[in-house]
Amino acid sequence: MRAKDFLRENDTGFDDAGSGAGTHPGTANRKVKRGQIHPDHESAIPGMVTIPDWPGQYYNMYRLGVHMAGSPHNAPPHQGMASNEMVMTQFSDADTEIIKHSARELKIPLKAITSRGSRETKEVNHQSPINKPKKNRYGV
Repeated sequence: MRAKDFLRENDTGFDDAGSGAGTHPGTANRKVKRGQIHPDHESAIPGMVTIPDWPGQYYNMYRLGVHMAGSPHNAPPHQGMASNEMVMTQFSDADTEIIKHSARELKIPLKAITSRGSRETKEVNHQSPINKPKKNRYGV
């Protein structure tokens, strides 16, 4: 017996997690009545809100959380080099192979933003600040 089966058998009518039963992935298309929040939880959690139109849409939830982190005084800019797009970096040839293979199999177009390999910028100091060791009279 799975835990969720056990919890359904002993259902008290309250959704202890505080979320609606119809908002979990896989239940979006089923007619499931929203669970009720336990009265003890309701009295301890003021101002709880939900977005019932986003069942299982985790990317939307993530984007909302990122936006709220800076709101209202430091709202994130809505433009950028990859605004609202997935970005993947490749550190090895194996990474490149994985990304290209998956994109080809799923017929997803890729757009390169930077060239392969990394380079030091002009501002990087290429000389060591530590003096080279001086050789003694024996050349060591």
